Amino acid sequence: MQGGPRSPLLKELFLKVTEILKEEHQDILRHLGKMKDVFSSPNWQNVKTWQYFISFLKIYADKFHHIKEEDIYFPWMQEKNPELEHGPLKCMLHEHKQTRALISQADYELEKIAKGDLSKWPIFKDTMELYIRTLEEHIHKEDNVLYRFAEGLNSEHKDGDKLMLPLFNLVEVNYKDQVAQFKEIGQISTFQI
Repeated sequence: MQGGPRSPLLKELFLKVTEILKEEHQDILRHLGKMKDVFSSPNWQNVKTWQYFISFLKIYADKFHHIKEEDIYFPWMQEKNPELEHGPLKCMLHEHKQTRALISQADYELEKIAKGDLSKWPIFKDTMELYIRTLEEHIHKEDNVLYRFAEGLNSEHKDGDKLMLPLFNLVEVNYKDQVAQFKEIGQISTFQI
C-alpha cells in the first residue's frame, strides 16, 4: 500500500467520526489562533470581538463538539474497553470541565467589562490565555493519543462508524441553526458527514 493515512487505499481503516472530530478541532484551533492574534494587536480590548469568540467557544466547541465526544465517542470507547474510563477518558472529561469553568469565568468578566468595569480586562486576558493554552494541549492529546486508541478499538470491532455516524448526524441536525451562524460568516469549515 502507498500513500498517507488519508489516501484512498487506507481510507476504510480510519473512522469517519474521528476525522469529523479532528476537522472540528482544526476549526477550534483556527479560532484560538485568531484570539492570539487579537491579543497581540494594540486594540485587543474590543467587547464585541470577544463576545463573538466566547459565543463560538460555548456553542461550537463546548456544545456541538464536546457533545459528540462525551455522549457518543467516549461511551463507545468505554464500551469496547472499560479500562479507559479510569485513564484517558477520565482525564479528557476533567479537561472538558476545566475549559468550561475557564470560559464561564471569562464570560463573567467580559459581562462586567461590557457594563463599564474596565479594570476586569487583565483578569479576562489572563483567563482567556489560560483557556487557549489548556484547550490547545487538550486537543493535542485527543488527536495524538485518545483518537488513536479509538482507531485501535475500531480495527478490532469494526463498528465505530456504523454505531456513531447516525448519532453524529443527530447532533448536526440539533445544532444546525446554532452552528450556521459561524459558517455563514466563513469562520469554520463546512465539513459534511
